[in-house]
Amino acid sequence: MTAPESFPEDLYQTLADFQQTHLLAWWDELNERERSELLAQIQRINFAQIQRLYTPDPSAKSEESPAQKAERATRPATVVRLEDRKSAPTESEKATAQGNQLLAAGRVGAILVAGGQGSRLGFSHPKGMYPIGPVKQTSLFQILVEQLRARARQAGQPISYFIMTSDATHEETVEYFQQHQNFGLSSDDLYFFKQGTMPAVDAESGQILLEQKHYIAVSPDGHGGMLAALKNNGM
Repeated sequence: MTAPESFPEDLYQTLADFQQTHLLAWWDELNERERSELLAQIQRINFAQIQRLYTPDPSAKSEESPAQKAERATRPATVVRLEDRKSAPTESEKATAQGNQLLAAGRVGAILVAGGQGSRLGFSHPKGMYPIGPVKQTSLFQILVEQLRARARQAGQPISYFIMTSDATHEETVEYFQQHQNFGLSSDDLYFFKQGTMPAVDAESGQILLEQKHYIAVSPDGHGGMLAALKNNGM
């Protein structure tokens, strides 16, 4: 098979190698702008990663449901519990002492994952804007920033705050902080960045899904993509 008109031959071969040529099913019907948008999306996809995440496990039972396959693909890490604090000195106490040293040296930052909406709370804004203060209806964002500032004062050093948003929450979150003067946090210590996305994939076939003829369906890549998002945003 050969690449459709004006589509790069080498990239088409990549699609063929990973059984994803269906992404070009409507290519001939697209205008120039739509072709450019679809091409740009395809060029950003790590097809090897997609295949690695969704290739069926040979040891898995063939009657697995899509939900079971998804759970297996995202199985959580083993829980590591803290020791009994009655014994001394415990590993947790050693870690606390080391953490305090790093705070005092100004070598600690904090990350807040804030890509979610408050829809399950009946709140049509970013979840961090939800008023949870019992008296003053203080927002979750404000409470978290005030806790961070208090810890920075104790340490005598600023703590940089990295807030990971999503396409759904970014603009409103940034505007909310600006309206409230960052709740007293210096703008030099505050960074906003968007979490990444990954193509939506059919759990049965492993094929990437199209949302529109010229647009690949995507979903946030979750907390696991945080470090990559930091790197991609130059942080």
